[in-house]
Amino acid sequence: MSKKKPLSPELKAECDALKGIWLSKKRELRLKNSVIAEKAAISDPAVSLYINGTNALNLRIGTVFSEALGVDLGAFSERLHAERNALVHGVGQSKKGMAENDPDSIMSMLDGLSDESLLDLATSAIALVNSRKV
Repeated sequence: MSKKKPLSPELKAECDALKGIWLSKKRELRLKNSVIAEKAAISDPAVSLYINGTNALNLRIGTVFSEALGVDLGAFSERLHAERNALVHGVGQSKKGMAENDPDSIMSMLDGLSDESLLDLATSAIALVNSRKV
């Protein structure tokens, strides 16, 4: 089994910033790894991997942490904050007259997102489609 490649300094800094906020607020908010794990649909140990900088934060996980801690996503990750804003602005443009099924419009909205965020978005879209089949 090979050892996981260390995060880039930028990604590690995001995790370190999150860890600082986590340590300062978790007791006050009565948060445990299990609370984050349940909200994010991941294991308890996986929560520690994000907090300790073994795994890079992605938009879904970052959003779960920011909501649980009551802080803005930008408090620990400007990168994820920008990804979320790009996604939100893309949705806003769609509502202002962009054809919702126009492949070029959809691709331009998704172009700035990381691979990890695109996978999270695809997973969420599949879950939404499956929930409508019920």
